[in-house]
Amino acid sequence: MLQQRRMYNTWIFNCQHGPLECWGNKIQACALGQNSSKDMEFVNCFMSVHPSEHSLFKCSQLAGMDYPEIKRCVNSEVGSELLVRYGDITNRILPPVKYVPSIVLNGKYDANFDTNARRNLLRTLSEVYLQKQNMIQENVVPIDHRFLVINKNYRLPSHFYDIYGALQKTMYHNGFVNN
Repeated sequence: MLQQRRMYNTWIFNCQHGPLECWGNKIQACALGQNSSKDMEFVNCFMSVHPSEHSLFKCSQLAGMDYPEIKRCVNSEVGSELLVRYGDITNRILPPVKYVPSIVLNGKYDANFDTNARRNLLRTLSEVYLQKQNMIQENVVPIDHRFLVINKNYRLPSHFYDIYGALQKTMYHNGFVNN
């Protein structure tokens, strides 16, 4: 969890796991601030290694992102403002998250959703998607706690699988789910 306050025109951050976590969070905020199509690739890489200058360089190269720009951002007020913005987003989640990282859907935290998504992301997202489409009853047959069978005549939109793939990769790299 991120706590922040302004002192003498400078942001002071206090993270749940200490200063190294705050520095890593700022690096990720700056990478996301580049608005690159590869930003999640960078985050996946950076979350899977110990935060260091070398990791920043390596993950920037892997994702094809601008290493000098990320580093400049981290050492500037822009990086602090980005971190404040992401901290504010986290702090506005209702009910409040109890730990980070948490899995949040549509800006709302639900402990059951978080638990279920950690156990089986595809099933959980499929259920949410199909419920939203009012199609859960006619198209899905639950088999056990791990799988849903979707009626063979119904196809989830292709973008659903793209989003699922990115989320699954992120969760796997961060130890939320087993492959």
